[in-house]
Amino acid sequence: MGLLHSPGLSGVQGALWEVQQLAQAAGIPLPPPLQLPSLPPLVGGCDAQALAAALGAEVAQALGEQLQLPGVQQLLTGDLAGARSAVLGYLGTLDTLRGPLLADLADGQGTLGALGQAQDTLSGLRAALGQPGGSALAGDVISAVADACPAVGGLLAYAEGTLAGIEQQVQGVSSALSAGLDRLNQLTSLQGAAEALLAELDAHVDIQAALLDVVNGMNFGGGP
Repeated sequence: MGLLHSPGLSGVQGALWEVQQLAQAAGIPLPPPLQLPSLPPLVGGCDAQALAAALGAEVAQALGEQLQLPGVQQLLTGDLAGARSAVLGYLGTLDTLRGPLLADLADGQGTLGALGQAQDTLSGLRAALGQPGGSALAGDVISAVADACPAVGGLLAYAEGTLAGIEQQVQGVSSALSAGLDRLNQLTSLQGAAEALLAELDAHVDIQAALLDVVNGMNFGGGP
């Protein structure tokens, strides 16, 4: 039976390194360490007669019996199964981080929209006096209005103060949204890398299963 697969666990280690780098750059907890023995870079099948000749028929037969024990095979597959479970748990952690971040971004967008509406509404007072909506009323304009009508002048001054406060809030919310989007992009990249790591592990789970199929189908004594 012929086999062809990638050598060792280099793909897993490379994918793990990428996840670690992205997590470290984002200030997100690192994934669990994966201590995995390498799989052989095997191309081709297994010649039972050649193995029996190399080891001796009795030794080859004893080795085969050990390799075919369910307990031995369970232990050999346990590392990869445990690593896969750990990566799935890490992906769950990333999902947990992503949920509140998406909620915060949605809240920020809503807040920004409400602030923008308030700006537009109060800017109507400026427009009524011929001032562009984004420009503050000059102090002499407010003073002239206040001299003629203190109530209107006072309200205009208060509106200008309110608009200045809103502009500061807009800057703060916009800054928070920008930081949140950067964080979301980091999480998305990290999640993609973790999914690639899981795919590498799945590939090696398949490789190991194929190796065990070969072992289970062999006559280690070298006979037909």
